[in-house]
Amino acid sequence: MGVLDGYVASIQTLIDYLNHKRRPFLFSTSHPPAVKMACDEAINVLLEEEELIDRIWDNAKFFKDGLNKFGFNTGKSETPVPPIIIGEPKKTHEFTDKLLQNDVFAQGIIFPTFAKDLGRVRTIVTAQHTKEELQEALNAFGKVGKELDVIS
Repeated sequence: MGVLDGYVASIQTLIDYLNHKRRPFLFSTSHPPAVKMACDEAINVLLEEEELIDRIWDNAKFFKDGLNKFGFNTGKSETPVPPIIIGEPKKTHEFTDKLLQNDVFAQGIIFPTFAKDLGRVRTIVTAQHTKEELQEALNAFGKVGKELDVIS
C-alpha cells in the first residue's frame, strides 16, 4: 500500500545519522498533507482488514508458483513483486510489448538498473487480484515466454 517515497526502520542511532547525513533528506521538503493522510489510511485499512494481508501473500505464492511451473527464473524474491528475469534488454522490452498485446501490463527493467544480461519484467501482485486474473496473466506469460524462447 505504497503512497510516496519510503521509510527507514532501524535502531534510533542509524535513523538519526541518516536524517542528518543523507543528501536527499537535506534538500527535500516534507510530504504534502494528503500523502500523510493517505499513509495513515493505508495503515488503518491493513489493521482493520487483516484478510488483505493473507490474500496478498496467497496471491503472490499462486503467481510465483505458476511462473516457476512454466520455467521462468524468478530469482530469490519472496515478495508480491517477483522479478521475471528475461536477459538481454531488447528481448526484455519485446517481452513486455507482447504481454501488453495480450492485455497484461508489466514493466521491463534493464541496464543500468540491473546488469546488462539480467533484464527483467516486474509485476506487482495485489490483494485485489482474483485467481482468474492471475491465471490469465500467467497464461500470457507462458505464451509470450514460448514465443520468444525464454522458456521451453
